[in-house]
Amino acid sequence: MVSRKALIFLVIVAVFSCRSKNTNQEDGELLVYLLNTQTSNPVQKSCNEFASLEKNCVKEPDSITLTCSNEEIERIRHGIEPSDKRTDDVLSGFYDCWSKCNIVYNNQETICSNQKFQTSKYYRESQKSGESQASISWGVCIEKCNQGESQEPSLKDANVTYTTQVYKNL
Repeated sequence: MVSRKALIFLVIVAVFSCRSKNTNQEDGELLVYLLNTQTSNPVQKSCNEFASLEKNCVKEPDSITLTCSNEEIERIRHGIEPSDKRTDDVLSGFYDCWSKCNIVYNNQETICSNQKFQTSKYYRESQKSGESQASISWGVCIEKCNQGESQEPSLKDANVTYTTQVYKNL
């Protein structure tokens, strides 16, 4: 039987050998993404899943290594109130809840099915704009997550809120 690490290595080799020529940055980001999705750290895994949803709607999304850097994860963690609830389990719950909001947005926003936003910045600005049904739905969903009205197991009845911006630059 092949070990999990050997299997991951084989998948990475297969992916890189089957791909057409791409930039080194794209290859590096794919490698980081593949490695991060195999992580046993639940916070990193939840963040990666949250960040990867942008790729469905954005031509040039922010690097997952920036969106889910240790510094950014800690910035997000510090938005959880009360402070004694800033656990990995609660933080993962927020990322999972926000991921569902991004799925709602991606499924309703026509740009996601027709073309794509040029950058993550435009995608995030559109989400927050309140100018489309997709944006309104996203805002309602995010508000429910942030106010502790989520059905995520680690958030439900936990009496926690999220008090800052989900995205650093908005």
